[in-house]
Amino acid sequence: SPDPAPSALDVLRAAAAVGLPGRHRPIGAGPFVLSPAAVVMSTTHRVQGLVCAAIDAGVVVGDDDVLASARAAHVAALRTCLVSEGTALLALEAFARHDVEARVLKGVAISHLDHDDPAERVFGDVDVLVRRSDHRAALRALVDAGFTRPKPPIRSWWEQRFAKAVVFRAPWGAELDVHFAIAGGDFGYRIDHDRLWATASREFDLGGHRARGLDAEGRLLQACCHGVL
Repeated sequence: SPDPAPSALDVLRAAAAVGLPGRHRPIGAGPFVLSPAAVVMSTTHRVQGLVCAAIDAGVVVGDDDVLASARAAHVAALRTCLVSEGTALLALEAFARHDVEARVLKGVAISHLDHDDPAERVFGDVDVLVRRSDHRAALRALVDAGFTRPKPPIRSWWEQRFAKAVVFRAPWGAELDVHFAIAGGDFGYRIDHDRLWATASREFDLGGHRARGLDAEGRLLQACCHGVL
């Protein structure tokens, strides 16, 4: 019997596999037909960029209206990415003025370090890692740069010693998560953060600022922690 029509999730899986060595297509050989449901799901899973790359590669097809909606969803996500990158740039420049070393985490870093085209990886906020010993200096730097905290700390001493991260807002409202560890609670203490700081990714350009993320192993470790915890 003929293969069943691929589900929306099958289409997204095929799109995510485009360009990967040894990629596995879950149903048939494609091309995969993009549905309105798949476009909506691509936004939920933040894979709009991968879907558009798959369209360009001919792996994913669809009628003109559906393809146009996929492109529009990607453009909308990229606008948010630009706002987030502006937030990251403001924070990194503030840290540099106060001699606070930082590593860019998650979406901002992965898009520039692990994709040939950063537009393939979209994100909605900014995550940066600073040393726990730089807690006070980092927070002072952000306040001086115009960032605000939506909620005050419950106890400053507890936050400095135990907190995984604190949330700030840029002057234009975008979210910045300042991490002191890549996992919370006991999980964070089991991870050797000195080892994470001993290495770094290659530099990448972020609005004229030379930024760094975790090395490839560190990025994978954080992704695993985030997925499990």
